[in-house]
Amino acid sequence: MSSETATFDSIPAAEAVQYVPEELRDAKPFAALKIGPTRFEIANGQTEEDLMYRTCAESDWVPLKKNLENGWQEICAEILISTRDAVNDYAKMHTIKMTPDDSEVDVMEYNLFGFQWSMRLGDGHDGIAIKIDGQDWIEVTDIDLNDFPSRREAAIYALVHQVPALIQEFEQDVWDWATRLSAGATVEPIM
Repeated sequence: MSSETATFDSIPAAEAVQYVPEELRDAKPFAALKIGPTRFEIANGQTEEDLMYRTCAESDWVPLKKNLENGWQEICAEILISTRDAVNDYAKMHTIKMTPDDSEVDVMEYNLFGFQWSMRLGDGHDGIAIKIDGQDWIEVTDIDLNDFPSRREAAIYALVHQVPALIQEFEQDVWDWATRLSAGATVEPIM
């Protein structure tokens, strides 16, 4: 399976990770942001408005674009998008399999809010192939179906990592989804 991750270049949260200057590496966190089982430490950056986060005391600080004026929900959404394969996670949550039974058919059909595509086993059963509205099949040979719990998840992974246009098409939707997920975050002071 390819380790390449689709990201949004235009969402500030997903810009290439930049690490903080040397003088801020020993910054003391003032808050812990928790979303589900994951905990992030938050500290002030170069100015009082700037924030940065890390996953644990041993990890490096990463600067944030969002700050307290934006609110904790948007700060959390930025962190979610920059620390996860957000497009893939969004697609896994919202994709509908249109084909009734994975095991009995050669071509499976999927729908992501009107974005339709198909998946089949690759030529010679090496990897898979995906097809998007009227285009030719795209062979994805770096995928092993055994690495996925279902064909659906393999199809989603292949789509997200082989079709860059999907990223732009769903950019705002993924940001909104991450913001909604962030509503469940908790923030605790660190003294």
